[in-house]
Amino acid sequence: MRSLLLFRWVALGALSVALVMGCSREKDRWLNRTYHQTTARFNPLYNGQVAYDQALQELSEAHRDDFTQLISVDDWDRAKLNAPAYTKAKRAVEKANKAIREHSMVFKGKQANPAVFDAYLLMARAQMLMGLDAPASEALSTVARLSDRREQQIEAELERIELLARQGNASLAEPLLFELDRKGVPDKWRYWVARIRSRMAIAGQDWANAAESMAQAAQEAPKADLKARYAFLAAQLYEKASEPDRARRMYEACLKAQPRDYAMLLEAQLRRSLNGGGVNPKKLYLELNNLLREPKNADFADRIYFSLGELATQYEEIDRAYGYYQQSFAAGRAERPMVYGLAYARHGALALERRAYARAQIDFDSAALVLPATYVGREGYQKKARSLSVLVEALERAELGDSLVRLSRKGEADLRRQFEGYVAALKKADEAEAERERRLAQLAELQAASSELDAAAPTAGGAAGGGWAVYAPALRAKGAATFRQKFGERPNVDNWRLRSKSNEWALAESKEKPAKPGSTEGEESAADSASAPSAAATEPAGRYDVAGYLAKIPRTSEERAQAQTKACEAWSEVAAAYRDGMQDPREAVAAYRKALRGCPDHPEAARWLYATHRLHVTLNEAVQAEAALKELLERYPQSEAAQIVRKGATSAKTPAEPAASPAFVALNRAVEQRQWREASRLHQATVWSAAERAPADLLRALAVGGSEGRAAYADALRKVIAEHPGTPQAAAAQSYLAAISSLPAAEPVVNAENLKLFTPAPQAPHQVAILFPTGFDGNAVRNALARIHSTDFPEKPLGVRALPWNENFELLVVDGFKNAAEALSYRDAMRRNPDLRKMLPADRTSYLPVTVANFSHLYRSKDEAAYRAFVQRHYGSP
Repeated sequence: MRSLLLFRWVALGALSVALVMGCSREKDRWLNRTYHQTTARFNPLYNGQVAYDQALQELSEAHRDDFTQLISVDDWDRAKLNAPAYTKAKRAVEKANKAIREHSMVFKGKQANPAVFDAYLLMARAQMLMGLDAPASEALSTVARLSDRREQQIEAELERIELLARQGNASLAEPLLFELDRKGVPDKWRYWVARIRSRMAIAGQDWANAAESMAQAAQEAPKADLKARYAFLAAQLYEKASEPDRARRMYEACLKAQPRDYAMLLEAQLRRSLNGGGVNPKKLYLELNNLLREPKNADFADRIYFSLGELATQYEEIDRAYGYYQQSFAAGRAERPMVYGLAYARHGALALERRAYARAQIDFDSAALVLPATYVGREGYQKKARSLSVLVEALERAELGDSLVRLSRKGEADLRRQFEGYVAALKKADEAEAERERRLAQLAELQAASSELDAAAPTAGGAAGGGWAVYAPALRAKGAATFRQKFGERPNVDNWRLRSKSNEWALAESKEKPAKPGSTEGEESAADSASAPSAAATEPAGRYDVAGYLAKIPRTSEERAQAQTKACEAWSEVAAAYRDGMQDPREAVAAYRKALRGCPDHPEAARWLYATHRLHVTLNEAVQAEAALKELLERYPQSEAAQIVRKGATSAKTPAEPAASPAFVALNRAVEQRQWREASRLHQATVWSAAERAPADLLRALAVGGSEGRAAYADALRKVIAEHPGTPQAAAAQSYLAAISSLPAAEPVVNAENLKLFTPAPQAPHQVAILFPTGFDGNAVRNALARIHSTDFPEKPLGVRALPWNENFELLVVDGFKNAAEALSYRDAMRRNPDLRKMLPADRTSYLPVTVANFSHLYRSKDEAAYRAFVQRHYGSP
């Protein structure tokens, strides 16, 4: 017994000594290597891998694809600073760093612990989640250079190449991938190579090759969710390459792989139908309507209706498209603002084609409100809404005046009879609406009561189930109430079993609204200039007051002439809105003609006729233009417009302009003396007359420009154009706006804090950042640079990468310069290069030398002004 105990103590001591000796990283022994490899894998590396997996899962769950544009290749977004996923990724980096620091065993320049390279890979992947691309690239390079396992080297090299492709640096990634592919990549990673090729093609907007590579990645991907995602992206790329048949096949492949996200599955079904060019349209409509009927798609009704609208538009079924878009925004959801806003925009465009201007104005205004601020076309919808608002308001006044004039020609008895009929029909319509609302409220109450009855009702099945359902009092009461709700309390006559009251309501709703007195076919009357509210919302006295309607009709010749003059002036404003806001000269001609027919002796009639002549010239209608010019000279020979045509003067004296008010004189003096604040105060404190409002607003815009800068000045000028279309002040504002847009931008104020971030390092490796305005072909510029590098700088391995900058400028970065002198020499050569000068505006293109460290600060802050000041100070002129 004592000997056995002694043996156990000796064995325990020997094991302890062996473990203590095995902790050493200085001796290359099997025990030492095994200990550190095992400890690294099952302690820090395990914990780090768990933290990385959790971070990746959180980012993947938080990721939401925007199907209105190309989805990202990855199903995760980079972690935001100090977010839970960022913290977990940071923990993974710390654990990997601990494994490297405490378990690295280097003997004769060779790493003896393979777990260290696993730690480097884990560190790089976690750093990519955090957005730390530079240290991640260094960690991957370490594995690619030092690992003795070929497969691990290839894995690290693929990660590094994909990191470059993700950054948009295809010029550097492409040769590396070509060399790696030449040496051989395992079959299990062929999908990875195809994915990287697709990334590079997407960066170069080579949609056809990008789609081919992504389709190959989808075919060879090892997991179903990856197959589905890559197939969906390949289909989107085929759409961009204008190959709908192949896009449809890839959407079918996506559906076959069963995407993990139901939103993607539904989107693939919708897009498959939209790309069915060779399929019978009835089948495509049936596919989408079947999706609409499924209960699980109730939350996606807006998207399905939008797809139906797009399909109807493809087949030029405009009426169906109009209805589908309306149903789409009626079911719109805030979580899909792009679909919500684009449905309004498409509906507005169709309404504009129908000349339903009031509806189009509402649609475009709604689209501008709903669409994200980053959407490129949002400002265009805002401009359309403003132009339509001016047009609709002028149209309402013009049609109101015409309607009053028509009614004024009828006798008192006829007018009373028409308005009495109109009021009777209006009462009937209001009563039907009130009845409908009452029935809806009753139905809602009945449904609530039915839910309670269902819960308390007995179960059918004899005595054990509580008796037969037909004898259950609660269910009988429910059935009787439902019957009365549907059929009403009526005798058994008039075939009531086949005609329910709900059908009668539907028929009543589908009937046209009562025609209002004074209206003609296709036109609104004076009483129908706006939609009539329900009787429950408006006091009926004003709506049903026949005497009130009659009192608005002009009876005397003076009142009739005044109404006619107002209508003519309104039609001239309509013409100006068509001409300036809607860019529709043909409709502008028609509006001017209406004004001329109604008021041929109006003081502005000659100007209207001259405007008609100019519009015919714009439309290349020489005969009509000549006829309008002849009519102008014959009917208004002494007018100012006729003098302009003859380019001469007459003896007739121009009527004196009315004297300006003291407030206007003071405002004009303040602007002339550059007293901007005083001018703004005077403008705000004065109620301007109609004659002085437009000139005062223009002076106020000048004051705003003097006190608040160019951007505010441009906004103020646009406001003058929108509020006073067709006036000389609007024309002057347009000229000023064009003039300031052609001027170079003023130097912005330099941020001193950002300026401190940049440090001079003339001997450090440099890059050249090329900033040029958006709208120029960045791909063509990059290709031109590649040609210039191959001919003028063959000895230098220069790389070009494109990076996003902002909405107004694009960025190309050329790297590979040893120091500042080489970068400056390259900058001067590019400024003089004739090919680049043809492709880029020399006055708005910047070539900025920058070190790697300074570029990280510049790209993060986007403070171009601060870096320009730094370049001016340390490199000379930027």
